[in-house]
Amino acid sequence: MTNKLKVNFDVTKIDWGKLGGYGLYFYLSNDIWKNYGNADAELSILLTDSREMCALNKKWRNKNIETNILAFPNFKEQFSNKLHYIGDIALGYEIVFQEAKARDVPLLNHAAHLVIHGVLHLVGYSHESVEDEFKMQKIETKVLKEVGIPNPYAY
Repeated sequence: MTNKLKVNFDVTKIDWGKLGGYGLYFYLSNDIWKNYGNADAELSILLTDSREMCALNKKWRNKNIETNILAFPNFKEQFSNKLHYIGDIALGYEIVFQEAKARDVPLLNHAAHLVIHGVLHLVGYSHESVEDEFKMQKIETKVLKEVGIPNPYAY
């Protein structure tokens, strides 16, 4: 039996609701989890604005700038055999929108890529080295391909 991941959404920027990507984000999160989780689990995705992202980035990373995504892994409860909370992901609408426009890709595709990226951080991946970055990109492109989204690194 595949382990299930419950995904909670907190939408504080109404424009995210117009995008209607919740089902896709849920599916992608679970697609990652089925390969890395050994129990049922839960995570939260905050869909917010650039102002809140800047505040979160300042508070938790001491960087006073907007960012597209932040991931907050819950490493206190490493993957056990019971339902547990693996962490939080936050996405900032304006910067994600600007990046999608600059790359000439659909906003939904770019946001889906970032959700995958964030979940990979929650399960322990990083991109601190070129090798680690390559591993993450390989997984991201594979999962995106499964839902018909082109390779985001091919531009």
